[in-house]
Amino acid sequence: MDAVARKMLPQQVRNLIRPEVYLARRGVQKLRQLTGQSGRLPDFLLLGAQKAGTTTLYDLIMRHPGTAPARTKEISYFDRFHNWGADWYRSNFPSGPGLTGEATPCYLFVPEAARRIADTLPQTTRFVILLRNPVDRAISHYFHERRLGYERLPLAEALEAEPARTGQEAAVLLGRRHEHRTQGQSFAYVGRGRYAEQLERYFALFPRENFLIETSDRFFAEPRAVLAEVHAFLGLADHAPPPVRPRNVGVYAGRVAPEITAHLADTFRNDNARLADLLNGPLPW
Repeated sequence: MDAVARKMLPQQVRNLIRPEVYLARRGVQKLRQLTGQSGRLPDFLLLGAQKAGTTTLYDLIMRHPGTAPARTKEISYFDRFHNWGADWYRSNFPSGPGLTGEATPCYLFVPEAARRIADTLPQTTRFVILLRNPVDRAISHYFHERRLGYERLPLAEALEAEPARTGQEAAVLLGRRHEHRTQGQSFAYVGRGRYAEQLERYFALFPRENFLIETSDRFFAEPRAVLAEVHAFLGLADHAPPPVRPRNVGVYAGRVAPEITAHLADTFRNDNARLADLLNGPLPW
């Protein structure tokens, strides 16, 4: 759904038509594949995390004259649409010159995605990762699911229900089958913020030097500096970007109780310590 439609249509209407638009876009790629319009595998992936600025960063990367964007920023091949096959995945990318890649935030979180990526992409593939304070990320994620119409529980109850929702029932679809969304993906407010274990899966499969890991705190504070580092990491000449306009910024419907924020901070304490050790440095949060 393009930006104009998002502004003109009420949220409830957008929630109803989003699954059909989602599937239609991927169906167009299926047609390109069947008519021989197959591209190539990506040079890089922006793995996540969700609600950490990946859409904004991907947009800026793709404004570089040495890049060629995927037909859809978030392809979701390695998590939701893997059964559509590698030829379909290739059809999402251009066949001509220019560095190309995609940005699907679920790739960092979904365990199967890492192995599928290693089985499909070469060892030279580059990975860019943005990490956000997991407390802020969890709260933003919750209100995102509320806007989409998936989450109906109050925040405290949703956090309490997370283990049951994302455990044995994680594979149950949420009612919009065309999106291939699961409870495990949608309601993992805390789970998605356990970054160390997610990174370790990738470090076991690809060389550590293949990863550029930055925080959304620094990205939005120093976008020019972070983008220059991304360009250098991807082997692109430095290129001055236009002014940064954050994309997909969430709006919180109501005040978050301080005791919930404190509870989340305590929940992530050990995970943050593990992450700091893994990245060999202090975290901004």
